[in-house]
Amino acid sequence: MRRISTVKKIGVACIAIAALLAGCGSGHPGPAERDLVRYERSGGWGIHDSLVIRTDGAATLAEGTGERRTVTRFRVPRSRLLDLRKTLGKAKLGRLRVPRPRPGVLITHEVFYVIAYRGRRVKTSDTELWPRTYLREKPRPSERRLHARLAPAVRQLDGLVAIGRRHRARKR
Repeated sequence: MRRISTVKKIGVACIAIAALLAGCGSGHPGPAERDLVRYERSGGWGIHDSLVIRTDGAATLAEGTGERRTVTRFRVPRSRLLDLRKTLGKAKLGRLRVPRPRPGVLITHEVFYVIAYRGRRVKTSDTELWPRTYLREKPRPSERRLHARLAPAVRQLDGLVAIGRRHRARKR
């Protein structure tokens, strides 16, 4: 009888150890955890840009589609990375509400933006961010709030896309 209870104890201990080990990861964060921000812009006249900036400053810029797609890897300067974190934090993407599109508004060269930061994802467009410029109309209150919180981040991310393009041009 004692022998069975000892075997049971050993079996339970092995199962407990296996469960603990299964729950342990490799100690390295997954790909999504290492990404600081993902930024996409598309539309206009053939714009298809995707920028991924990791927490360590490594960045990947993918431009175009299909056979014309180019991928550039570069580093974001530490000062710009800190500024970007501050700007994205101020944007408070989790609480940001994107206004509904204006009815009957269709702009053929409209550019759409997607920003993913800390598990939050926001999609907007030129007409929502800059209605005065594109629609020549007075912005609604919801559009003014969106512009105040998101436009600085879009400008900074566009600047980092430009850095990636310059980096690619220098490598040629």
